[in-house]
Amino acid sequence: MKRYKIDLNGEQLQVLLKALEAYNRLCLAQFDYAIEQSTIDIPVDKMQDLKDLCDEIKMRLTGLPKNSSYGIGSKKYTEPARIAHDIYEVLRNYRAWDDRPEGGVGVDFSPPYKIGAEPLVTIKRTDSDVTDDGWLRKKPDEDGKYQIKMPQASHTPNDVVVKKGIVINGKVKVALSAITDDLYLWKKL
Repeated sequence: MKRYKIDLNGEQLQVLLKALEAYNRLCLAQFDYAIEQSTIDIPVDKMQDLKDLCDEIKMRLTGLPKNSSYGIGSKKYTEPARIAHDIYEVLRNYRAWDDRPEGGVGVDFSPPYKIGAEPLVTIKRTDSDVTDDGWLRKKPDEDGKYQIKMPQASHTPNDVVVKKGIVINGKVKVALSAITDDLYLWKKL
């Protein structure tokens, strides 16, 4: 199987996320949400007109009534759409953890929800903040503790995500990794 690598900066990654989100929304017959992902500047007073027009288009093309759409488990949701969904899930999750290594609340921080037949894509930072073996370099917090994570977004429940590290003489020597919510693994560096 052929493999490809793409090198993106943060802005390009954000545009790709919006494009994948718009494509997924179109495939789910959520036309108004797809348009919202575009760069079209729609005046607020025209949003209801847009929603009504999208509902009419949806009814004519799919027979779906107002305020309904396909689900990601629907047979109408094609395999290319499922692949795009999986790519979006991985990139969105990675971007969330990259922007906020301490974590947060919301679906962006949840592991990617895989629905397609293809394996999940992988993503890793390639700038100077990442070591050659994929560990994120981070300066200590105000209290001198390091919070680090392995930048690997294509994880499954058995993959390792680093939660905390022990620093000796300014270097991370041991990393605490979460394999599941209640099982931890220490990795000597």
